Amino acid sequence: MNEQEFKNLPIMMTVKDIKDVLKIGTNSAYDLIHQKKFPILKLSERKFRIPKDEFVKWVKETTKYYDFEEGVIK
Repeated sequence: MNEQEFKNLPIMMTVKDIKDVLKIGTNSAYDLIHQKKFPILKLSERKFRIPKDEFVKWVKETTKYYDFEEGVIK
């Protein structure tokens, strides 16, 4: 998915959208949305929506960076 395709996603994303953005499988996408700090709106027992702005915020907050000088992940 390129930047323009991401910009064209709806404000409320589906699990399929998350799967496509992260290039992960369906099972991994559902595992992800069931994590405690993942931002979801549960509409019913089997229907979820993910606010795009909260998803972007979550990605930024959970991304870890490798410090090459110290040889550790921060």
